[in-house]
Amino acid sequence: MKKSYTMIGAVACSLFMTAVAATPAVRQTSTGKVEMNKLTKIESMPMAVDTQAPMRAAGFTKLDDLVGDWDVNYNSLLDGQSGPQTRTYTVAIKDAAKGEVSVSGIINVSGLKDFVAVVDLEKGTFSISNKQLLGKDSDGDVMLYFKDVSDEGKLMAGASSMDALVGTISGNTITFPELAVWALGDPTNENAGWYLLGHAFSMTCAVSQGDPNEGWKDLCNAEFIDGWIMPGTGNDPEKYPWTVKVQQNVENPKLLRLDNPYAASGSPLKQAAETKGGYVVISLEDVDFVQVEDKIYTGVKNGTDKICATNIEGFYVGQGFSAAQIKEQLGNQIPAWSTYKDKVISIPTCRFSTGDGKMYSWQSQNGASLVDKMQTKLVLEKDPFDTNSVEMIGTEENAPVEYFTLQGMRVVNPEKGQILVKRQGSKVSKVVVR
Repeated sequence: MKKSYTMIGAVACSLFMTAVAATPAVRQTSTGKVEMNKLTKIESMPMAVDTQAPMRAAGFTKLDDLVGDWDVNYNSLLDGQSGPQTRTYTVAIKDAAKGEVSVSGIINVSGLKDFVAVVDLEKGTFSISNKQLLGKDSDGDVMLYFKDVSDEGKLMAGASSMDALVGTISGNTITFPELAVWALGDPTNENAGWYLLGHAFSMTCAVSQGDPNEGWKDLCNAEFIDGWIMPGTGNDPEKYPWTVKVQQNVENPKLLRLDNPYAASGSPLKQAAETKGGYVVISLEDVDFVQVEDKIYTGVKNGTDKICATNIEGFYVGQGFSAAQIKEQLGNQIPAWSTYKDKVISIPTCRFSTGDGKMYSWQSQNGASLVDKMQTKLVLEKDPFDTNSVEMIGTEENAPVEYFTLQGMRVVNPEKGQILVKRQGSKVSKVVVR
């Protein structure tokens, strides 16, 4: 039976915690227009139009670094998939050699081959050739191809004439043009439908950390008032504080990490959280401009979306802006910045991301903003700057220079274009390697 699609707008971000079993995909049909930015959870907090974030170089130094699982996010154009049209699934990049990688698991269809992409880490590009034949089914060829969209947003018939679709590698995310429509089917027999049809694709790599505690040591416990996820449940965070474990980075003592806070004993979200692998990383490099590092999974999902805690400061610094630029552009919109003082971390600028390069806030079911509830407070049992409780770095002018990733892992050979934390003695700063 043929099915058509309608883009779903005004989707409130209530918290859904359900497991979805993998089922074989079937071809579906689609009619209508491509519409952008329909999810109401999108945070409307852009920088000034004339201020552009500098291009970030690829966060990988060699092709083998891309090998592993990647989360793919996109807006589906197929009806017959109940619920919000934003979809997430996992693919695997493998067989990296001679500038190419193969990608498996694009959709749950038996017998399909991997598709191939050409990677240029120096330029930060990830190119996928158009019309790649991946297999056949009873309706004909199964190709990965790309479709054009008219000025009115209408899908054009058949495959685009483009040679390849080029994505941009930024940090650990690959982002493709929003209006580029991906299709998995037969471009010469589109009446049969597609296994996949969507746009606004991005791919995010879950950076392998090996032992999750390597490079971190326990610092203390803290009382936690959660401004990231609790507001999305419709509850007042101040009424539900709980105790979390705080860790400190061994190499950079100004980096703190909440260790699986949502699975902690006493957490009202414990049943929804994964039992391991959830973190929130907080940088105290500037105690008057505290940053929450983006793209680190908290261990909690909203439907299929992996929620990553961040704040306005950390999100825009991750985009390449300096603290001065952020304050200049957003200072009249932000009543207070995130701070640390007297063992208290105050984060009134909580936001979250889902691996698609955008920043989000919660809305209620009736569409009302819940930004005023998105405020986190951590009361630490110990002062991380107390030299009696932790080993701090000396302040000698001739101290060696060291570099770390934003997650606190040491980088022995920094590559040009990487955004890293630089430490020399007691001086810590975020830099772009030149």
